[in-house]
Amino acid sequence: MRQTLRLLGVGFWSLLSLDILIGAIDWIARWDWLKSFMLAHPLFAAFVRTPFVYAVLLILGFIFLQAERRLKLPKIQARFANSRLIPNLGTTTVQTMFNTEKKKPGWDEEPIDWHWFIEVHLVNDSDTSTVIEDVEIKARTGTSWPKREVLVTHSLDFRKVQMDKSLNGSGVGHGKKYLGNRYEPLVGLMSAIKGVTLTRGIPYRGWLRIEVPQVCQKDVNTGSISVDIWLIDAFQGRHKLHHKKKSDEKWDKNFFVLIDK
Repeated sequence: MRQTLRLLGVGFWSLLSLDILIGAIDWIARWDWLKSFMLAHPLFAAFVRTPFVYAVLLILGFIFLQAERRLKLPKIQARFANSRLIPNLGTTTVQTMFNTEKKKPGWDEEPIDWHWFIEVHLVNDSDTSTVIEDVEIKARTGTSWPKREVLVTHSLDFRKVQMDKSLNGSGVGHGKKYLGNRYEPLVGLMSAIKGVTLTRGIPYRGWLRIEVPQVCQKDVNTGSISVDIWLIDAFQGRHKLHHKKKSDEKWDKNFFVLIDK
């Protein structure tokens, strides 16, 4: 019997880490202080002597521990900084392109594949350093409710992607002066921050490439397609990209995204 109890005791203590033991001792000290404080006041003394106080304090304890945990987790502030949604000419048929150019009846209802490039600006707004390990993307389209979910793919391939600063967002020459070279490569966000420890106040920027299958041009032209993006950190925290209302009006529209074959 003693051997069994000894084994159970060793097994129990092995489950406890040093952090858990310190946390338990700290919480017991807090409870002793709070109990002595409340017993000193007649209004609280009667409540402290009831069994309900232990249930209340247990709930409060879990709430405080969870709040402390959240305060210690990293907080990544990320936002949309630009966007380009261009058709995938490699999978679009010649007939579809002809119908689009001639604006034949029903041309904007033909589903085609798209490349969606989204520029992201981010910064760690906490004292806890971390790294970004993954991206989660959900896209929906359509004018009816609920919208249809689109099974998009996150691509890391930016080898043949560049911006043409002589064209506007629609691929038409804007005739404005630009600084530097006409063609500049698009920098992928995940390659820019791969293995980089994000510390407080250091900003980063880069692009995400999303492959969007079979969405009609009408949904794109009317803005009926939407996307939600979360950055996943090393603690498995999810940080959603934010988009302020009308912030896209200030985006740089004086370049076009090109994909070389």
